[in-house]
Amino acid sequence: VHFIDLPDGHLAEHGQEAVDNVRELLDTLGPEEVYVTHRDEAPADHRSANSFVRQAVEVSGSAAVIWEYPIWRWNSWPWLGLGEGSWHHPWAVAKAVSKGLSSLSLLTGCNCAVEVSQVLDRKRAALEMHRSQMVRINGDQNWDVLSDYSDGRFLEMLFQPHEAFRRYMIP
Repeated sequence: VHFIDLPDGHLAEHGQEAVDNVRELLDTLGPEEVYVTHRDEAPADHRSANSFVRQAVEVSGSAAVIWEYPIWRWNSWPWLGLGEGSWHHPWAVAKAVSKGLSSLSLLTGCNCAVEVSQVLDRKRAALEMHRSQMVRINGDQNWDVLSDYSDGRFLEMLFQPHEAFRRYMIP
């Protein structure tokens, strides 16, 4: 795993720098595989990372296989059920279905599944490195952490024994 140390939440503002950094890594390391967040992720930084990695692979002429992985796309119906009592509120159902329909693209957008049960402990440890996602900073109860989403079910989705990927090469 390599970090290019660009400002969180502002990756789009550093496009050329990001592409250049990734291209340099590709040229130096010559990887056979590159992992990047899925192109349809909701966070802008995730979409930007995907775009910049694909650009760098294309510019470098790398033959690396790209593996896109969804993160936040799992945080919706039908992957997670509706909250307790939501079925009694038509607008809540409509909102969940509307949001969930775009997430159904994972069924066609991801073209392979990988058994990952042997590395779940390492995955947990890696996620723990993202303290701002796992721990309330300074005990601030208004700071959302991953276990807050969908009553903890979202975090459970991240630790399933299989992961879906969109796997491809850039021609």
